[in-house]
Amino acid sequence: MKITVKICRVAKVPTQFLRGCVGADIDTPPSQVFSKIIENFGPIAPGVDFFVESSKAVITKEVMAFNIQAKDMPFAGLATADMLTPNDIARVDGGIESELARMGITSDPKEYEWRALYEVTNA
Repeated sequence: MKITVKICRVAKVPTQFLRGCVGADIDTPPSQVFSKIIENFGPIAPGVDFFVESSKAVITKEVMAFNIQAKDMPFAGLATADMLTPNDIARVDGGIESELARMGITSDPKEYEWRALYEVTNA
């Protein structure tokens, strides 16, 4: 079993607004909105990902990631920013803000939050 843990900086946008900004029809299902983002604005900046749900879209910028293989085993980790350093946080926030601005979406970094994402796979 393998667990991948990611610490991300997150912005939230209403899905209806995102649909309009990326050129998707108003009734486009959330599963196809990401395809429209790639079609109209790809490639997306490294470390930025979109999770589109029915009411909101969550835009993440990965800051730290860890692959944990098994108990008592060393694991690999990668940090691209220090979460306690204002300059690093501003750089990450700027990355999210600029990707959204490319799509015509305004956002306020004061509303960004930290999230931990994890995925369990059989490895």
